[in-house]
Amino acid sequence: MRRLLATLIVISIVVIGFSLELYPPVDNPRVTATFGEYRPLGSRGPHFHMGVDFSTTRMIGIDIKAAADGYLDRVIIDKDDIYGYVVVLVHEGGYKTLYAHMSDFAPAIKEITDDLEKEFDGERVVVQFHPNDIVFKRGEVVGKSGSTGEAMQPHAHFEVRDENEEASYDPMLFLVGVPRPIDEKVVFDMISVDSTVMSFVDGGEYTFTGDIPKLEILAYSVGNGNRLGLKDIKYYLNGNLIYEISFSKIGWIDFGNVSYVYDGEKSRMSVEEYVAWYKLYPIDLNANLSMIKVNRFSEVKRFPDVSNVKIVLENAWGMKKEARIVLRRVGD
Repeated sequence: MRRLLATLIVISIVVIGFSLELYPPVDNPRVTATFGEYRPLGSRGPHFHMGVDFSTTRMIGIDIKAAADGYLDRVIIDKDDIYGYVVVLVHEGGYKTLYAHMSDFAPAIKEITDDLEKEFDGERVVVQFHPNDIVFKRGEVVGKSGSTGEAMQPHAHFEVRDENEEASYDPMLFLVGVPRPIDEKVVFDMISVDSTVMSFVDGGEYTFTGDIPKLEILAYSVGNGNRLGLKDIKYYLNGNLIYEISFSKIGWIDFGNVSYVYDGEKSRMSVEEYVAWYKLYPIDLNANLSMIKVNRFSEVKRFPDVSNVKIVLENAWGMKKEARIVLRRVGD
């Protein structure tokens, strides 16, 4: 039954991806951050990155365009919140796209937003529109790039949400026309076992104590000169898949549950640096999280004294890297 459910989930994702075709919100698209990345700070606390960021070469005022035909759902005017100036569109099937951190709005709505900014003078304003009141065709400008909200620098933040906005999907499942980076690669950099940090050596042997090793990895994708988060991590024990982290869909109920996936003490982020340590062990065996697709640790209970481990890393463009290590119990 579990295998059947997993198959159905994969099928549903593929169907969604082909039922809504989206185009990048900027010309000459270059991805600078991926879905599910770790964000350590902000007014809402540590959280998952719920969209994809595109470069605007750190410039304010670059055109941000509708990814598909749709109508305006709402605009948000808030310079201090995490997203800043926001436009949300509704598309075929009820799916919504969100454009954030903008410096200004499209001409079709600018008169409204300018009046509201003057009236409310720095307060947060959310304006809801009736369906089809204001319609955008694919490629029409919805706003201008900026760094409002908690953006470290000007860029285009782009999200895909379900009809009820209970979950966000990886936009890369829907987007067409996003080129693969010419410098693309997947890197497995460091490993930590029971809090001991070491360089990763493929085929190397690492020791642990107790029933379950607390295995963490520093791994990432490289693209366009940036460190990017991974799309999927599979963890095999003696040939059997026991754990999988997959950033295809994240429920908004899990927005702040980053500690289940990332080690917040080791991970950090700045304009120039992205360091994300993934936890490959559950901190709660009973947690039902949208980004953890497989969790069989309760069945394993205790690792063998010598365990052959395979870890498969995959990035947003489907590039994979396999790594193998041996875990050996010591001390008991």
